[in-house]
Amino acid sequence: MPATGKDRALRLIEEMGPARPRGKLNVSGKQEPKLRASIAILALVALVALVAASACATHRTLIPRIEESPREGLSLERPVRVAVLDARPEKLDSAEVVSSLREGLSQTYGDSLLWVPYFEETPRGEVALRIRVLASGADFGSRLVVASAFATASSTGSAAISSPWGPVLAEARSQQNVLASGFSGEGWWIGTSWLELQIEDRRFGENDALVFPIVAEDRQANLWGYRSANQAAQNAWAKVAQGLVRVLDALLMTVRDHETP
Repeated sequence: MPATGKDRALRLIEEMGPARPRGKLNVSGKQEPKLRASIAILALVALVALVAASACATHRTLIPRIEESPREGLSLERPVRVAVLDARPEKLDSAEVVSSLREGLSQTYGDSLLWVPYFEETPRGEVALRIRVLASGADFGSRLVVASAFATASSTGSAAISSPWGPVLAEARSQQNVLASGFSGEGWWIGTSWLELQIEDRRFGENDALVFPIVAEDRQANLWGYRSANQAAQNAWAKVAQGLVRVLDALLMTVRDHETP
């Protein structure tokens, strides 16, 4: 009896063997390496994206802190009027930068300082100190301190000096710690702290003004990324903080000595 179409179809199915479901993982696990490879590729793409994003952040801000013991025995009949202004171009964490400086100086000098608005006029018979924060942080591959600008700021202070403030300016000059003028900073984290101080003396019927910088730089190789940046910024600030305190010590003692009959 010749085979019918139904018989030929059954015979063909038997020759092909049992059907294998598609889209399921087989018992031998041959698709697992493909799955692992896909996960690895996705992880690599995410890592590259993270590195690319972080590479764009070439600046780190440092919150400056003063940690000095209180100046016992240093008291004034009239406190020196003090103000702080954040004059950095980027103004990152501005309120915290200003408040941290005020808190540290207040803990160190107590009632010898009277905090006032930065642009408030200094009354006759008073001494005022204005502190402008020009830099506090680290930048990758570039320097903020330009040799010509630094030289101009220093010479301006020298030209404006009057005799009572000679020790203060001498102290400030000794606290400058900048890198060599020919160093470009390329490939390094450059930590920079830069304060500009203005002393206004209206005690003797005149309006004497003295402006001078306290600047420090530090460089760190980019071995640990932001950790290296933070270290460079902290090293630079440590030098400026020391200089600021020494200048304030000299300033307040000068004021006190002129109060004593």
